[in-house]
Amino acid sequence: MKKVVLIIATMGFSFCGMAQEKYVTSANVALGRQNFEEAKENIDKAMASPETKDKPKTLFVKAEICFSMQNIEKYKSANPYREGASALFKLIEIKPDYERTNVDQLLAMSAYLYYNDGARAYNDKRLNEATDYMKNVIKVHDMKRFEKYPADKQRSFDTISAAASQTLANSAYYLGNYEEAIPLLSSVKNNPLSRTPSVYDCLIDAY
Repeated sequence: MKKVVLIIATMGFSFCGMAQEKYVTSANVALGRQNFEEAKENIDKAMASPETKDKPKTLFVKAEICFSMQNIEKYKSANPYREGASALFKLIEIKPDYERTNVDQLLAMSAYLYYNDGARAYNDKRLNEATDYMKNVIKVHDMKRFEKYPADKQRSFDTISAAASQTLANSAYYLGNYEEAIPLLSSVKNNPLSRTPSVYDCLIDAY
């Protein structure tokens, strides 16, 4: 009798998992039709389920939907790319080489979008926000997934990361977090892409 109960329970979990997988498939189909709201609704259902939320395919489809929505004027203001980037970060933890080429393209896009948002926040003196955004730029850069980029693209990405590090250091300095700012400013000082006289001024003042 116990064996029968166990088999039935196993079948129940299997059917539940299959049902949740359908949401991923439906989301992918809706994305192909550019029905973004339906795609988002279905992938969010899959993300809410323990059976599918951590599966590479679910996370990848989630990222694809979010970055596609970022390119549509109607959805831009909600910054869906941030949800997409979170899905990518989780995907890389679980299965680093899953859809490697496509994932890396989306990661690079997320870094530039985070940088733009960080620069705007810094210029508006929203320093805590700028810090959060720039940390994600540096996180993507430091994953070391872009070594095969052409030299000019690699240098461009290095420059963006260096600028993000400088903004991060400046934000800590202007927030009065000197203990945090000193190692950040020192790192910026040692990088030829971001070394400027003002960095030395801030570092001396922080000390």
